[in-house]
Amino acid sequence: MGKFEPHEVDPRQYEASRRRFLKQAGIAAVSVPFLSGMVDVLTERGASAATYKDESDPAFAKHPAYRFTFVNHVTTNPFFTATQDGLHDAATLLGIPTPAWTGSTVSATSDMVNAIDVAIARPVNGIATCLIDPTAFNGPVDRALNSGIPVVAYNADEPGNNRMCYIGQSNTVAGAAAAARIVKAIPKGSLIGMVIATPGTGNIQPRIDGALPVFKAAGMDTAVVAGGALLAQETTAVQAWWEGHKAVKFLYAVDDGDSVAVAQCIAKNNLKGITLGSGWDVGIPVLQGVSNGQIQFTIDQQAYLQGFIPTVQLFLYNISAGLMKPCDTDTGLGFVTKTNVAPYLKNKTRFEGSGTKETAYKPPTKISLWALLHTTPEEEGLAPASRYAERGHLRRVSDVLFQRAETTIFIVCVALIIYFSIRSSAFFSYTNVVTMAQYTAPIAVIGAGEVLLLDLAEIDLSAGQVFLTAPWFVVLLSRRGIPLGWAIVVSLLFCIAIGAFNGLIVVGLRVPSFVATLGMNYLLAGLVLIASNDITSDMVGTSGKFGRFFGIGSWAEGLWGLAIVAIIWALLKGTRFGLHTTATGGNELGSAEAGIPVRQVKIWCFVIIALICGLIGIIDSIRIGSLDPAAPGLNEMLSGVSAAVIGGTALTGGKATVLGTLIGAVVLGVLEDGFNLIGVSANWFILVEGAVILVAMAINVQLARATARTIR
Repeated sequence: MGKFEPHEVDPRQYEASRRRFLKQAGIAAVSVPFLSGMVDVLTERGASAATYKDESDPAFAKHPAYRFTFVNHVTTNPFFTATQDGLHDAATLLGIPTPAWTGSTVSATSDMVNAIDVAIARPVNGIATCLIDPTAFNGPVDRALNSGIPVVAYNADEPGNNRMCYIGQSNTVAGAAAAARIVKAIPKGSLIGMVIATPGTGNIQPRIDGALPVFKAAGMDTAVVAGGALLAQETTAVQAWWEGHKAVKFLYAVDDGDSVAVAQCIAKNNLKGITLGSGWDVGIPVLQGVSNGQIQFTIDQQAYLQGFIPTVQLFLYNISAGLMKPCDTDTGLGFVTKTNVAPYLKNKTRFEGSGTKETAYKPPTKISLWALLHTTPEEEGLAPASRYAERGHLRRVSDVLFQRAETTIFIVCVALIIYFSIRSSAFFSYTNVVTMAQYTAPIAVIGAGEVLLLDLAEIDLSAGQVFLTAPWFVVLLSRRGIPLGWAIVVSLLFCIAIGAFNGLIVVGLRVPSFVATLGMNYLLAGLVLIASNDITSDMVGTSGKFGRFFGIGSWAEGLWGLAIVAIIWALLKGTRFGLHTTATGGNELGSAEAGIPVRQVKIWCFVIIALICGLIGIIDSIRIGSLDPAAPGLNEMLSGVSAAVIGGTALTGGKATVLGTLIGAVVLGVLEDGFNLIGVSANWFILVEGAVILVAMAINVQLARATARTIR
């Protein structure tokens, strides 16, 4: 897996790559001199490749039958048909056995590591492998090198690995180049769905990492769509995501299967000219999508060379006593558009994996590099951004505005604030605003924690009871002479242990999270009642600077709550862990097959929610100054879940919004405070609150549907 946190692409790196590409006269110019030169070296003559084939007069001295092994992450994927043809042809030219083709069919790193270990044990004379994980292959590669076996990476790379070189496309640069084309075709602020089979894997994640800075700089809104490892999963996932995001302007697919899924989604829903799309690789269905105008371009990374060149480099290393060291080779970046797709579909070649015959084709009579690199959006079938201007300024603003799940609940929140401020002049008083902040903070924090689990289609019913138990633990430790600071630390460690226990029960014993955490809720409630003898207690740490910092200061709890929510937002949106969480929730099986540690992800989410609930519980108790052992923790948990759900987080997983949860918590705080100010009876409060939640959800759904209809 590549780094989870998207990284900025140095513009100099991209520009240098482009200049080098231009200087070398494009993909064809990169490939042809290399291949023709190899023929000259291997045959010692300049015979035509179409007529000459003489294996009786080898170019090199007599040599052993070097045995190489190619370890692949999806051995049966049609994309690598051309790669296998390439390694076979190189072996034939060199007079060695065809390298072994092994690994995993489902991106299982354990199978690939085992295949490398088997190759080391044989031993082979060289290994080529796809590095789809940042650390899993470090040990096996080092073991091979220590055994004198050269190792090169192809198709997917991890710079932290000690492999000798990488042969393949520069995925990060390719992603940036694709994004540069996309942003020219759609208006600023548009939603782009970035469709990826298995988020985090090293062979495709960099294509998103490279594109994100370009999208960000152009002011685009982006979302990751986890397709899954199988085409059937990808087709369903893309269609389902589009159903919920019909305002999307571009579907950017970064692998072959998702490219097909994007083309099918656009065709099925008659989206040509409304939602644009792009693909990756040159499988026949993808090329047909380009030809039919369902996707605007795809990218050719020359899979054949990813088999041919590693075989040649491993051979040269062996026969030269290690003096011909393997070197990095970029297999190129070629955009296939409607203007140049015809030869791909016409010629069934082993070089593209579309044919099986060893046939020599005539080369093009003219190489139009300018057309290859600089086709206009109109030539590619891309709608220019100016086209959207015809729809009017207000329409474009509404398109962008209602793409976000948080928009409608924000409107509801503003409406409630206006209503209560009109009904009561005390609503915006300093004291009342502080009161609302103090009430909202625990709901927002518990809700943000629940978002992590709801994103996984899990839930923690014990979160509210952890919120109430942590301060009791601090009090009990303080009564035994433990300093307050250490008592808080130990209490938070206890919360971490609770979360870890919940996670282990859910993941290890496969007990549904609803059942496991419900049991933990009652277990903790019982412990508090027993330890306290069911007697109310004063909270410790409620005076001095410590108390002002941790809760009794007017804004202390509100600021603590905001900081914790911000951290959870950053964790979910800006880190590898957050991407793994969303990927696991969207497609757990596909994520596991891609090497994402789904079990650890779930356990850590249970740990995080327990930790932050314990912390905000301590802060809230310091502010209040007293503890009630009979307080129902489920009420606190339900408020947090309500905030998450009305904010736009899906209970079914794969869709989470921490910002929406914060707004949802504010809505609940405004309702609670506003009803008290205007004198709504407590008997009606829960009923009205539930009704408002239902209305907010209904408005959210209806506005989203209305927006989708206006866009179409």
